[in-house]
Amino acid sequence: MASWFSEPNAGGIAVSKSTGEVYHVWQFGHKWECECVQYRALRKHCKHISLLKTAVRSNKAGALLHFFNNGEDK
Repeated sequence: MASWFSEPNAGGIAVSKSTGEVYHVWQFGHKWECECVQYRALRKHCKHISLLKTAVRSNKAGALLHFFNNGEDK
């Protein structure tokens, strides 16, 4: 039976420095997603996605509140 959902390769929680709002960010294969307004409205990469990309490359949370990386292709 095929699944309609996939598990993310990596993910993190970014906190906005200006508003304090928390955003969840995920990597699904080569696709990146964020729940912030900029990404949802415009489908453009946001600073939260950039934070997760940096964390995936370095394997360190950096500016993310929480970070996971299952070690698959970056």
